[in-house]
Amino acid sequence: MTTLTPDGLLLPWFIMLFFNSQAVHAKNTVELVDFIVVGGGSAGSVLANRLTENPRTQVLLLEAGREQPIISRIPLLAPVLPLTDVDWGFYTEPQDNACFGNWERKCPYPQGKVLGGGSSINYMIYVRGNRRDYDLWESMGNYNWSFNDVLPYFKKSEHNVYPSTQGDEEYHGYSGPLTVSRSSWKSQLLETFLRSGQELGYPVRDINGATQTGFMPTPVTIRKGVRCSANKAYLTDASHRSNLRISLRSYVTKILIDENKKAYGVTYVRNSKEYMVLAKKEVVLSAGAVNTPKLLMLSGIGDPEELTKHGVPVVHPLRGVGQNLHDHPSTVVPVFTVNLKSTLKAVREAVSPIVLLKYLFGSGTLSSNSLLEAVAFLRTPLTDQTDDWPDIQIHFLSYTFAFDGGIISRYIFKTDDETFNNFLKPLRGTHGFTFMTTLLRPKSRGEVKLRSSDPHDPPLIDPKFFTHPEDIRVAVEGVKLAFALGNSSSFRTHGAKLNQHVLPQCREFEPHVDQYLACAIRHVMFTTFHPVGTAKMGPASDPMAVVDPELRLYGVKNLRVIDSSIFPVIVSGNTNAPVIMVAEKAADIIKRHWKLKTVARNHHL
Repeated sequence: MTTLTPDGLLLPWFIMLFFNSQAVHAKNTVELVDFIVVGGGSAGSVLANRLTENPRTQVLLLEAGREQPIISRIPLLAPVLPLTDVDWGFYTEPQDNACFGNWERKCPYPQGKVLGGGSSINYMIYVRGNRRDYDLWESMGNYNWSFNDVLPYFKKSEHNVYPSTQGDEEYHGYSGPLTVSRSSWKSQLLETFLRSGQELGYPVRDINGATQTGFMPTPVTIRKGVRCSANKAYLTDASHRSNLRISLRSYVTKILIDENKKAYGVTYVRNSKEYMVLAKKEVVLSAGAVNTPKLLMLSGIGDPEELTKHGVPVVHPLRGVGQNLHDHPSTVVPVFTVNLKSTLKAVREAVSPIVLLKYLFGSGTLSSNSLLEAVAFLRTPLTDQTDDWPDIQIHFLSYTFAFDGGIISRYIFKTDDETFNNFLKPLRGTHGFTFMTTLLRPKSRGEVKLRSSDPHDPPLIDPKFFTHPEDIRVAVEGVKLAFALGNSSSFRTHGAKLNQHVLPQCREFEPHVDQYLACAIRHVMFTTFHPVGTAKMGPASDPMAVVDPELRLYGVKNLRVIDSSIFPVIVSGNTNAPVIMVAEKAADIIKRHWKLKTVARNHHL
C-alpha cells in the first residue's frame, strides 16, 4: 500500500491523520486509485465502464446499496421495488400545495439504493427529451450542450432493436450497450389508445426521432424480457476488469478536501467500519439529485448559513448546492372503466404458472414494463401549437390502481384512507385504464437540505410542488386532454366510462370543472421520481451554478458532479436516458482532460 499523495510526494500529515483517526481501525483501510466514483447508479455505471476502457486507469466505484436482485430484473415488478431495500425510502416534507391525498401530505420520493440506481427500479421508459431542452441548456451559457452536441452520446449508448419510423433511423444507435426495445406484451387497448391520439390530430411516430409531439408504444430498456439497467448494460462485463473495483454497501460520509481546496479522497463506511480512499486524479459524485447535494453539504460545500446551522465547518461557500430542485409531478386523474375483460386478466396472468414459462422465453406479462403500454407528448392550449415542444406527457396504463383493492397500490403511493376509499376503492374488481398525466416543464423550484450533520440522517427534501401558479394551470389542461382521449370514439367502442366517484375533499366544486380538477390533482398526485437540478450546471456568471459546463465544481479542484443534479432545467420526458447521455459525454470530457486513451473493449449484448 502506497503512502504517496496524488502529486507523488510523501505525506507526513497523512500518516499522522491515519494513526490519529479514531474511526479508522486497520492499516489496510486506505487505498489509492486514479478516480473515485461515488454512486453506482445510471451515471456511475457508465463512468466505471468508460474510464476503465484504459487498462492503466484504476477506478473505485462506491455504491451504498447492493447488487441488483432478481426481483428488479423482472419488468412487471417495478411498482413494488420502492417497498424493498433497494430504495432509499425518502419522503418529501409536508407539501403546502400538493400531496394532499398522502399520509401527512408527504409524497414518497423513490431513489435507487442498488447497483444501477434508478435504472434498476424505474419503469424502464426510454425517452430522451426534446431538442429544445438541450438548446436551452446551451443558451443558458452551457457550451457544447446543444442537441446536436448530445445526440452522438445518446446514439453511442443505445442498442436500438425496435423498428423506427422511416427517416428517423439516423437518430438512433445500434451498437451501444443499452438495449432499447418494445414490450412483447400488448393488451387490446394499446391500439385503441394510439387511435384516440389520431382522433385528436396527433400522429403515431418515433418520439425519440426528429419530432417528439405524438403517440408511440412505449420504448423500453428491456433485453429479451429482462430489465436492461445501467448495471446490466455497463457493468456486466466491465466488473471483471482488473482496473475496476466495485465496493457495495459502502456509504460515503465525506469528501476529503485539502487547504488548497483540492479534493483528494473520500471516507466511507462498510460493515460498520470506516475506510479512506485517495484519488490521484479526481473524485466524481454520481449519487443523484438528492444524495449528491447532501454529500457536498456534509463536506462543507454549500450555503454557509445552512452549514453553520448544523455545525458543519464551511470549506467552500456555494449557494446553489441543494437549490433548484424540480421534478415531474404526475396525476392519475381521470380513471376510466371499460367492458373489456383483458385489463384485469393481464394482472391475474402475472401470478399464473404459465406466465413463468413465457417469461423464460422473454415474453408474457412478466416481461412487460408494468403494463405501461404507450406514451404520448401533447401540447396544451397554454403553449405554442406550432412548436414541437410539448408541455404534457401521458403514460397509458391498461389497468387502474384499484385493481388489487388497495393491497399493494395504495402503499406504493402512500394514499390516505379518505382519498383511496372514496376515489379508487369503489373501482376494485372493475376493468379499466389509467392516464398518468405528467407536467413536463414545471416552474416550481424546491430544495434539498441537511436534516443534521449526521451523515446517516436522511436529507430534508422539499420539492415545493405546484407553488408556481402556472404549473397547476398546465396540469389541469393536461388532464382535460386525458378526458378527451378517454371520451374518444375509439375508447367508446369498448364502453369506456369515466369514474364518477368524486373526491370528498373537492366536493365544494362542480365535478370536472377547472377548480375541481385542480383540487383533485393536488390530492391524487405523485412524483415521477425525476429529480434534477440540485448541483446546477451553468457559467461562472450564474450565482446559483454549482458546476461549469465541463461538470467541474466551482471553487474546488479535482471534483466533478455527473448525474441528474447538474441539469439546469429538467428535460421534457423521463430522465434515465438523459442521465446516461450526460455520463457518456462526461467520460469523454474527463478522458480529454487527463489524456486517457481508450482501448476498445467489446460489450455483451
